[in-house]
Amino acid sequence: MTPEEKANYVDLFLRGLAESSFASSLANVLELSQLPSEQNRLKFKALEYDLEKLKLVELIRGRDNSTLNGQCEYFISDIGMDYVMSNKSTIGLFKIEENIKMGKISWVRAYNRLFKIINGPAYMTGSAFLDIAREVDDSIPSYKVYIEARKSADKSQSRKDFFFDVIDEMPEDLKVEFFESMIKDLEKKVPEELEDLKSLFGTTETIIKKREIPSKDLPVEFYIDVLDTIYKSYRGAEQKTSIYKGKGEEDLRDYGLAFLESRYVGAVAAGEAFNKEGKTDIILKGDDGSNLFVAECKVWHGAGQFHQAIDQLFGYLTWRDTKSTLIFFVPNADFSSILLKIKEEASKSPYFVKHVRDREETSFSYIFRHKDHPDREVQIEIMAFSFPTN
Repeated sequence: MTPEEKANYVDLFLRGLAESSFASSLANVLELSQLPSEQNRLKFKALEYDLEKLKLVELIRGRDNSTLNGQCEYFISDIGMDYVMSNKSTIGLFKIEENIKMGKISWVRAYNRLFKIINGPAYMTGSAFLDIAREVDDSIPSYKVYIEARKSADKSQSRKDFFFDVIDEMPEDLKVEFFESMIKDLEKKVPEELEDLKSLFGTTETIIKKREIPSKDLPVEFYIDVLDTIYKSYRGAEQKTSIYKGKGEEDLRDYGLAFLESRYVGAVAAGEAFNKEGKTDIILKGDDGSNLFVAECKVWHGAGQFHQAIDQLFGYLTWRDTKSTLIFFVPNADFSSILLKIKEEASKSPYFVKHVRDREETSFSYIFRHKDHPDREVQIEIMAFSFPTN
């Protein structure tokens, strides 16, 4: 597989794993199946080793036949979660791996570019340098012990010399991990100085680009991604009064729409778009014109309006629409009491089947019966965001 192919699988897997409350395999998340397809069986086996080697996951069981066909089941690791939360792709990791195999990385060149930064705009002491090195190689002693050992061996104690020796003595995989840790630390201080160094590792483009969308269906991982996009956009808006102060329902809706349109290739996130009985606030359409996602936005006005909104949302859903979202913008100061009220009223709905879980602190997953098709169940995510008027 190419680095791009590996990253595509792994990025989707990590995002799905981040949402899972139980250990999952690649087949569980990527194919919604107990066993991988024949087409992907060998690919998934290879990716298991990559996931573990790169420490993106924590192995829970498998490979010892404790699972079906020895598939590995994982929880996401802190490193993997960092990629998900920062919306970064793992493409850089796989490009590094390829560059090492092909002998394209010059560690001397990498060190010279690094030292130029940590000896200049982001000056780093010997002690701080060893602290970062010790994160990837815990056999490295403290600064005092290390310098005394160099004195005894009649080696130079200059920063430039001993910094190089520390890196040079690391195995190849730890060198990669060290530079990743160093770049991550320096990005907080001098991000504008890192392009030359990052280019050696193929990590200059790390933000996940627009996602291709399915043409006719809405798989679980895509639905979760849509929910995450909406939730993160409005959670960010809660922190910026200039975004919501004095704004009405349509303005707030359009704010979320902008994030959806910038997230997906070929998708049209249309506000006030016609569907079935009327105009809904958000419809995400595939490039073939099919509806992938339907949502309704409301400013909170109490329990009565909540049930009207549920009825209105069902009026927009066709027989094929089985995943949807109801978004409330809450102007009330007592936001906590409104969250409790939303949960209380959801369970009173005549269409209520069950509460699945709280996906986020203010995002609640439910199953409802379709208003016009009682034999059909609909996943509805009810989200609430605090936009106080005072």
